[in-house]
Amino acid sequence: MQFCFNNQGGLNLLKNSLFWEIRLIRVSLQVGEVLASNLWRYIL
Repeated sequence: MQFCFNNQGGLNLLKNSLFWEIRLIRVSLQVGEVLASNLWRYIL
């Protein structure tokens, strides 16, 4: 029983970390897009 509970907790932790990783990637992509557009404006 204890093992099942620990396994479930590990699964939830994995889901949470995956969720945060995806959010971080999205945010960094948005920041990269903003920086790139500003850079192009500056160059042109």
